[in-house]
Amino acid sequence: MLISIPLKSPTFAPEKEKILFEGFKKACWFSFFRLYQIFSKES
Repeated sequence: MLISIPLKSPTFAPEKEKILFEGFKKACWFSFFRLYQIFSKES
């Protein structure tokens, strides 16, 4: 992924951090896909 956001917070355990990051990637990909669908319908 091009966007890398540091999740280096001391309150997060490594595995929690990993789950959060995976969820974040999925959310980004999903919203990108939705936008792509909308734009391809309009054109």
